[in-house]
Amino acid sequence: MAELDFTALNQLAYKGFETAEEQEKKDALIEQGFTIVEDKENPFTAPQTASERRSASSASSPSRQDKRPEEPQRAPQTASGSTRYKKAFRTVYNFLEQAEATLERASADTLQLDKAWEEVAVKSADIMEQWEDAFITDMIIAVTDELYRRYYGG
Repeated sequence: MAELDFTALNQLAYKGFETAEEQEKKDALIEQGFTIVEDKENPFTAPQTASERRSASSASSPSRQDKRPEEPQRAPQTASGSTRYKKAFRTVYNFLEQAEATLERASADTLQLDKAWEEVAVKSADIMEQWEDAFITDMIIAVTDELYRRYYGG
């Protein structure tokens, strides 16, 4: 039986890997699951023209529908001179005082603490729903996070 000549195939497979050591390194990488990419096909090393960059970026960017809507930037909100925010601060402060008292009374018993925490969660949701204001919501969340850390050690 005639022997097959693979020299032309080897020359093609080892193009750019001249020495036996380089060829062995390539074989070892392929056995590990790596794929050898020539520089002209490698987008990280191959130079691109401006039109190629534009087409690549437009092809890789998701369509408008796939994008998550960006949260609108809201101006910082402060209480200076605003009666509405003075009332809001008073509401949050009262919530903190009531929630702290409720949790303190129940802190000796884990079951009672869980029930008290449910009451606090319902009250916080009621306040956030009543005010429908991002500033108040953020303050109530910060207060409940602090209470949780204080009473549950989280």
